Amino acid sequence: MWLAECYHKKEHAGIEKTPENAYISSKTPLRFMPVDIVAKAFLRLEQRKVDKSGCISFKGKKYEVGLVYIGHKVDIVYDPADISALTVEDNNLGTSFRINELTIGTHAGPRPKLPEHMTETKPTTSRLLDEKQKHYDRRRLSATRAISYAQINKSGGGDGDV
Repeated sequence: MWLAECYHKKEHAGIEKTPENAYISSKTPLRFMPVDIVAKAFLRLEQRKVDKSGCISFKGKKYEVGLVYIGHKVDIVYDPADISALTVEDNNLGTSFRINELTIGTHAGPRPKLPEHMTETKPTTSRLLDEKQKHYDRRRLSATRAISYAQINKSGGGDGDV
């Protein structure tokens, strides 16, 4: 609003008229720039390092660059209004190509379940308690083998037979 109402309507000392009148009365033909040059003027450039999976992170999204670029730094040229597709420029190799946002398709569903023998199982007992139980059972068994006076009288081997 200020530009249209104040700046263009006020006379300037350098041109001795208003910018609006200078534009309208100019005899110079208008020259239009090609659309692709104008579009490139508004693109932005950032640098990213390609990770070990051949991808880059950009604005919270993943993009697949390629395994050839693992560990390399690449320039990302993008339109800030649309980051669904980026242009990757590698100055070392002199390459430039477009990449799209990485999407996981239907073929990459949930992970298959592990076989039964590879899954974690909850223990039913403690190894320590199992060993203590074995030790207790051995001690009890050895105690039952000891001489029992009750067994001597039942077998008839007591002192009364002499």
